[in-house]
Amino acid sequence: MAYNWTMLLAALLLLGMLQDPAPSAEEIQAARQWLRETYRDQYAKTLPEQRQALARRMMGSFATEPPGPNRPALLLEAIDLAAAASDTPTAVAALEELSKNPGAWTGPRLKVLELQEKKDRPGAQADAWANLAADAMESGDYDLAVKAADKADAAAGKRKDPSLIEQARDLREQARTLQREFKAIEDQVRKLRETPEDPAANEALGRFYCFARGDWEKGLPYLSRAADPLLRSLAEADRATKPDMTGMLASGDRWWDWAEKQSAKSVRDSARGRAAKWYELSMGGLLESERGRVEKRLRILADAGGGGPAGNVALARSGAVATGGTHPELLIDGISTGYTGSSGFAYGDFPVEFIVTLPRALPLRMIRLLLWDGEARFYRFAVETSSDGRSFQPLVDRGQGEWRSWQTLSFPPRRVKAIKLKGLYNSANGAFHCVELEAYCKPPAIAPSPMPPK
Repeated sequence: MAYNWTMLLAALLLLGMLQDPAPSAEEIQAARQWLRETYRDQYAKTLPEQRQALARRMMGSFATEPPGPNRPALLLEAIDLAAAASDTPTAVAALEELSKNPGAWTGPRLKVLELQEKKDRPGAQADAWANLAADAMESGDYDLAVKAADKADAAAGKRKDPSLIEQARDLREQARTLQREFKAIEDQVRKLRETPEDPAANEALGRFYCFARGDWEKGLPYLSRAADPLLRSLAEADRATKPDMTGMLASGDRWWDWAEKQSAKSVRDSARGRAAKWYELSMGGLLESERGRVEKRLRILADAGGGGPAGNVALARSGAVATGGTHPELLIDGISTGYTGSSGFAYGDFPVEFIVTLPRALPLRMIRLLLWDGEARFYRFAVETSSDGRSFQPLVDRGQGEWRSWQTLSFPPRRVKAIKLKGLYNSANGAFHCVELEAYCKPPAIAPSPMPPK
């Protein structure tokens, strides 16, 4: 059979199968320097309208620029120039395009938010600053995370919302802790670049990722080369864990037993959290005697704090992200009043799935849902949770019965990174509707009662 290679190549490009690799930070920086040299005369002009004109010229060039380091470089320069000219629309437009392209974009968001902050009402940027802080921590830019968390705290104070203030201060403390602990190992990080097998440097970075950040997937490879032979063997055994009840239970026990000998609370809680992940994965196959022991340990973790803040942790302003269906962001906006028959809720033709991903795995004890209750109807649904954001385990199955308005799901503490809500049925029409999803490490004293049908 003869192939039309030109058409095949075009088809592959159309499908995105032959994409250029993402440009490196060094390539982007070199491209930015080239732009500044190329437009040296224009950069020398400092009046706001001149900076604005150059920023918009960069945006025009971006629209026709082929893939490569020049594309993000043009956007980054446009953001800097627009910010200097107080041109918010151009800066926001460049930022939106940058978010679709490879490479970190948390830094430019700081400039755009500072620009918007000057024009918005007091406190309006609290959510945006909190999201930036969470993203900066995730990308490893701890200095930026602290700046953004401080801004979130200040903005929350202006809004005078006690719950928002508490969450912002938790975020600020987390950012400052990560900044402090990373600075303490910077010499080891540099050493690791020169000698990748150095045991002390591997242990330092592994401890940081696992016990400070809670990023075990990234930290375990480092710990498996640690200087401490016990820690090294624990990491190696964890990575070799077989996906069966016996293997997962044994991994949980190993980390729990090690945690009991640690004096630092943060290390103890993080190691217990790793144990909890394996315990939860093994729970479905445990005998009753083992289940009681495991559930007792999970309660100990939750009672000790385990890194779980107070209040609803499934909020966009705390770094949570919602996907699936239509308007999933409304599940985590913190607003459970004022919805109508056409607004204020997430929805999708059933069966539909929504996933709410938390900024980090937390020891949850309660999930609450507000099913749309503007008129007489009932729903059916199921909820699953995941400790790593990838594999999910059932929590409740309400595929039978008639469920209305607020649903409160209480359970023994389990580490949760993501929550999956499956909308299965609506007695009134073919769509599933949910106004709000809340998640708690420390359940509130009074849970809302279902509203009577209207």
